[in-house]
Order: sequence, then structure tokens, then C-alpha cells
Amino acid sequence: MHSFSVSRDIPHTPQRVWALMDNFADIWIYNPNVRHSESLNGQQSGLGAERLCVLYDDNEVQERVTEHNADAMRQRVEVYGFGNMPMTKMDIEIRVEPTPSGSRVTIEGAFQPKFGVAGWVLAKTVMVGQFQKAIDKLILGADQHLASGRIIEKGGALGAPLAA
Repeated sequence: MHSFSVSRDIPHTPQRVWALMDNFADIWIYNPNVRHSESLNGQQSGLGAERLCVLYDDNEVQERVTEHNADAMRQRVEVYGFGNMPMTKMDIEIRVEPTPSGSRVTIEGAFQPKFGVAGWVLAKTVMVGQFQKAIDKLILGADQHLASGRIIEKGGALGAPLAA
């Protein structure tokens, strides 16, 4: 398994950040990597919630919440549908913690690449870095959305205000 970790402080209360991250089905609102997302089982958040994410490159991934602790502002997510991505397994943990100036968002993950030794080399040389960049953009997108109330689009561009 290969792992990645990104942690970033943002100037919003942990409760606001967690409310956004816990809205599992609607990650498209703040993730500049996701063009569209939707619930696969009618559950918006919490243990067992499942979503489909359509990325801007038209690849799709399916994910489900396997552990959920709202009091600790922490959840684990299993990616189980990879579209064209060269992986066989991925697990992610999301944590929101208070800081003196707001919140620290930490997202850690581990994945198993396809293609044996060639996949291992690809994961080590390219994929870990790509995941870290994508996760950093996700956290920055959450910050931008919470500050502006706007949808975050491809590349971090500010989109339309989110309808109440």
C-alpha cells in the first residue's frame, strides 16, 4: 500500500468545516476536482452513505463512509469504484480539529495500485504526488467555499452562489 497525507489550517470554525465535509453526497460544492456528485443510496451523510463522483476528466469514482464519528469530527471513506484509475483499493480518513485561528483539516489515505511492479513504480513516482495535490485543492476549495458561499469549480474558480 502507498500512503499520502495532507493537513492544512483554515480560518473557519470546526463546526462549519465539519458540516461541509460531513455533507458527503455534495462534495461537488467545494471540491475543484469534482464536476458532479450524488448519493448512491439516498443517504446524504453518516455511516453507510455512498456517493458517485464524476471528475472533470470524466472519470468516475464510487465511495462509501465506513466509519463516522460526528463528535470527534472524523470519518473513514472506502473508495470501491475506480473508473479508469489504476487502483484496486483505497481508504481515506478525514479529520477536522480546532486550532487557535480556526480548524485543521487532515486527510490521509492509502491505496493499492494495479499493474504489479509497474503500478508500484507509477504510484511511488506520480500517483502519491497527484493525490496530495488533489487533496490540498479540496481543502483550499472548502476554505474558499466557506469564505464566499460560492460553488468551487474546476481549478478553484469561484462559481455561482450556492442556493440556500
